[in-house]
Amino acid sequence: MDDNVDIKLPYEVPITFKYKVSEKRLMALFFVILIFISLSYLGLIAEDYTMMMVGILIIVLLLAITFGFYRSYLEISGDYIKIKFSYISKTVRWDEVVSIVLNANNDKNLIGIITKKKLLRQKKNRVLNDLLYSPYEILIQLDFLQQMDVERLFMTIEDKMNCDEINEFLQREGFLVDDKKETNQLEEKTSSIYKAYLMCFMWAVIIGLLYGFLSSILSGDLYLITFAVIYLGTYKIIGIYHKNYNEQSFNIFKRLIVGLICTLPLIIGILSEDFFHAKVLPNRDTFMIVRNKIWTLKNDEALFIMILFGIGVLLYYGTFHGKTFKIQYKIYKLIGLYKRYGDYYCNKDGALFNIYLVDPQELNYEYMDIDVLHIEKGCLVEKDKKRPGGLYIPLENLKESNNISWKQRHVFIEGKQYLYFDLGNPDKCLPKEYQLPLVIYLDKDKNMITIQMSYYREK
Repeated sequence: MDDNVDIKLPYEVPITFKYKVSEKRLMALFFVILIFISLSYLGLIAEDYTMMMVGILIIVLLLAITFGFYRSYLEISGDYIKIKFSYISKTVRWDEVVSIVLNANNDKNLIGIITKKKLLRQKKNRVLNDLLYSPYEILIQLDFLQQMDVERLFMTIEDKMNCDEINEFLQREGFLVDDKKETNQLEEKTSSIYKAYLMCFMWAVIIGLLYGFLSSILSGDLYLITFAVIYLGTYKIIGIYHKNYNEQSFNIFKRLIVGLICTLPLIIGILSEDFFHAKVLPNRDTFMIVRNKIWTLKNDEALFIMILFGIGVLLYYGTFHGKTFKIQYKIYKLIGLYKRYGDYYCNKDGALFNIYLVDPQELNYEYMDIDVLHIEKGCLVEKDKKRPGGLYIPLENLKESNNISWKQRHVFIEGKQYLYFDLGNPDKCLPKEYQLPLVIYLDKDKNMITIQMSYYREK
């Protein structure tokens, strides 16, 4: 094996990255604005001034956000990191930073920065602050920084963090962190399914009331907007669940509760519409109002069936989102979503690249009891234009974790032993240092089954 390794270096500071909108997003925005222009025009013709004003307000809001976006940037200096997004800016000094988290909030396009202030706030009143505040002081949206090398950014931020001072702070304040685990362990320590359910329920009630309010003031032509609230609200609820609970495997009973919560906005919205329309608060006649509403819906058989269908769709999606059945894997392999590179099946989901060491269709059935191993540094990768050509994991990282089994061949690079995963390497690229965290999933017998890494093109 060639001992040459391409070494990456952090960015020289100060440096500024401008935010940029892709052509696809601009085209999508253009069509959305056209839709609301059409709605406003239809409202003017029909003398429905509510429809017209709502359309105009949304157009103005979209244009304001877009123009503000072009003023956005990320600035890194020797003393601080600053992000300006639209009309809001945030600056954090390096001596305040405790941790940097890749895939923050389970979003593959986010890097989160945790500060001492955020950790201390969580320590004082964890539940309340988790409900009201983000655990991150700064969130960096990677897909808008197209000219930036993510690995070099990660290295630059880590280079500016004072590890000795951070460890001293964590010990002094009683935070227990295992250095061998990924830095987002700070976030995982607060993972609670009960908190996740509570937050999902609160958001479901808010979204449902918003749906009911919009339904009471908008004409029938704008019911599309209220249904959009439900659609986006479902994504919000699911996102909150995964943000607050680190789900290691699929559990039908836990997910069923999420599915039931996802149906609440539609139910609450329909039942609360009459209260908003009549401008009254729930009172002793509430039961009668709700009963009459249900009776009215039952009499309209077509509408009642549509509502039941909508509840069923929300229940199914909330319960089974992210779950892939065996037949789906077979279809995905047939249509090329799971491709075989070298010795392994792989798939790419945005910036996430998954390497399957077993047949993907077996995962949901034979490997439900899984464990997770985080590797922060030391890996090498052969970088092709669109995907990794090969991956090298230091053997010492695996030996430190007891009883892990592997079958891959060993190679030596610069006197260091690596486990090599051959992914074809069509361009015969030399290995480069991989500067981002990597996750290995293990089955109950400690066999490696999946490797998940974040992969970005060279800038």
